[in-house]
Amino acid sequence: ECIIAGEIVDCLNVKDGVTKAGVPWFKYTLRIQTDKETSEYHDVDFFEMRDGFNGKENGRYKAMVTVYEESKAIATDGEGDIIRVVGRLATESYVSKTENKIVNKLIVKGDYMNRKKEGEKEKTEGYFDPVAIFKGVMFVDKMEELEDKLVITGVVNEYKSKKATVGHRVEFICDEPASIEGMKSLVKVDDVANIGAYIKDIVEVKFLPEEETKELPLREIKGFGTAVEDAKKENERIEKENARRKELRENGLQIHKQGLVVSGSSGAYTKQEIEENDMPFTSEDINDMLDGIEDKMADLEAQLTYDNMDEDVPF
Repeated sequence: ECIIAGEIVDCLNVKDGVTKAGVPWFKYTLRIQTDKETSEYHDVDFFEMRDGFNGKENGRYKAMVTVYEESKAIATDGEGDIIRVVGRLATESYVSKTENKIVNKLIVKGDYMNRKKEGEKEKTEGYFDPVAIFKGVMFVDKMEELEDKLVITGVVNEYKSKKATVGHRVEFICDEPASIEGMKSLVKVDDVANIGAYIKDIVEVKFLPEEETKELPLREIKGFGTAVEDAKKENERIEKENARRKELRENGLQIHKQGLVVSGSSGAYTKQEIEENDMPFTSEDINDMLDGIEDKMADLEAQLTYDNMDEDVPF
């Protein structure tokens, strides 16, 4: 499971609708700041149907609506409510049309949320302290030791029980000598292991082509009346755009993505432990997850175009 706690920055990508069966649904992304000093934040995606499986109102849907309607956020109020979210680790894979490549994005899907109310006593000490962590189980698919770090490619199940096997291939990074040696001594490829990780907000800086950041010319103001007013409004828009482009030229485009840095592990599980604890990591479960991942990648590869690729196309 994932735990994200901190101050609400904003509520993004808000959408709602109704299913063919007439059941309302609601979705949004909650941006949560976990470090004021560095402005580190994490996005958590929420999606819920109004009705539960028993036909009664879904409590998680109701909580989503309440947080959306009542919460304060940094973006709109200058400061945000403190919130704690429990969710699932997953990936979102898609084809980038601009770069013509498959992008695998690490995401957190929210399940439960608790908002800190004024004067409320914490359930346990530190319950609302800022944090972004993952604790769970992985199938060790690959281990690669680089110059200063160990990269473990693991397959995690989005769910905790055998009722559902939805696999996601993710990378865990060991960047400290103690964690590198610790993981090497505890796990090996094909193990099913316990894993803990910090979810990090990794910022990459990309400098765009000059054509996309060059300054735009202002519009000549001439004539009278509404023509002058329209030209002034257009120039205000252009000046704002030029300020944005200047920022991009000087500092580049900041791209936020989430990464996993290993915080600890108790090692591999035995087959008996996996079966006794009903963990969705039997050989059959693992094969199902790997097959699902490969099928998805094959579908995405079929969407790639070969117009600008150097290698020969096999037809």
